[in-house]
Amino acid sequence: MVSHNSLEETNNGKSMNLSLDGIPESTKEELLNPPAKLLGQAMSGIIHAVFDPLIKFNIVRDQQLKDFEKKVQSGTNEIPEENRDDSKIGLALKALEESKYQLDSEELREMFANLISSTVDNRKNDSVQPSFSSVLKDLSPLDANLIKLFAGENHVPLVSIRIQDDNGTGTEFNSNTLIFDDDIIENELSLFSLERLGLVMLNPTSELKSKNNQEKYQNFENHPSYSSLEQMLPIDSGEFVFTQISLNKGTAGLTPYGIAFVSCII
Repeated sequence: MVSHNSLEETNNGKSMNLSLDGIPESTKEELLNPPAKLLGQAMSGIIHAVFDPLIKFNIVRDQQLKDFEKKVQSGTNEIPEENRDDSKIGLALKALEESKYQLDSEELREMFANLISSTVDNRKNDSVQPSFSSVLKDLSPLDANLIKLFAGENHVPLVSIRIQDDNGTGTEFNSNTLIFDDDIIENELSLFSLERLGLVMLNPTSELKSKNNQEKYQNFENHPSYSSLEQMLPIDSGEFVFTQISLNKGTAGLTPYGIAFVSCII
């Protein structure tokens, strides 16, 4: 039974209460009634309760809030009435609360809106975890764009370039470069951020064996990062003379947690 004055969710065994005090009773009824035809409208009432004070003090821009509200309304109103479920409504409110840190990013507004829709959709909300909104809060826009690329391919080649001398002593360049179908990403900071959050796992010594991925490894040797360094050989560092270049082949991919996460936010 859900109380209309507070909503209780469990997060790692701990009770989390989200107050609805100050929200009109009609909005509560619409929000807490799964077959309500105006679920998106009810969500808008909650959004204004959370964000209007921030608008007042210019912490959140009015245009950003309008765009976010539109995305939430659109996503929730598209849920068929028979699939609307209030069992995780507390997580929807948690996501609304934490979204206020990221409304300046178009990508993250979209992801938060999708997460909110997923929490009230019984076709998806079994996968929703209490931590998902906190993970979104911790993403940068670059991190968000990178997780979108992983959502499209799941596992991708991961490479680094190694140069060494004749004795095998060497160093690596362009570590943890990702090779997607349509893009090569050299953003180690965002990659480590996704790994830290448990979304992505890196395996720098296990290469992908499919023909398509083997071609990606091979084609990277024509990339300027590789070919320009190859043309510089031999490289005299003063202590070593590097005469050889090679490609270290690995894999980066979504974890099971990451797969569930992207299914709810993309």
